[in-house]
Amino acid sequence: MEEIVDLIVTDSSPSDISDKIKDVLLAKSAERIDAYRPEVASAVFDGEDVVADLIEEKEDSIVFCNPIVAVPAGNGQLGFAPWSPLLKGKGEELEVTKNYVVYIADTQEQIEEQYQEMFSVLKTPTKKLVL
Repeated sequence: MEEIVDLIVTDSSPSDISDKIKDVLLAKSAERIDAYRPEVASAVFDGEDVVADLIEEKEDSIVFCNPIVAVPAGNGQLGFAPWSPLLKGKGEELEVTKNYVVYIADTQEQIEEQYQEMFSVLKTPTKKLVL
């Protein structure tokens, strides 16, 4: 803030003063966003099993697409819902910092079949069919 006052007192150009004001406001906004990120991320990953197509595992992050979460559907059944319903659409890639990932593992075969039915453009028969 002192820098803005100094610019005004020293008769700096209006564009320099305006640029400095924008820089200060942007920095303050970034600080506030960074302060909220850990709470949002930990709430998102707290106790949720996310099923997704793993695209790439990097040193500090993972990239995946088509994430879903299991939700209770009543009578001991599970249903699935989009993990992030605000994503653009199917196949949209997400990159998540590994700090927020508890584990990565293969899913049960039945869950994988349901997942493939949801996202595959081809319908494949289950292994239980006898031809």
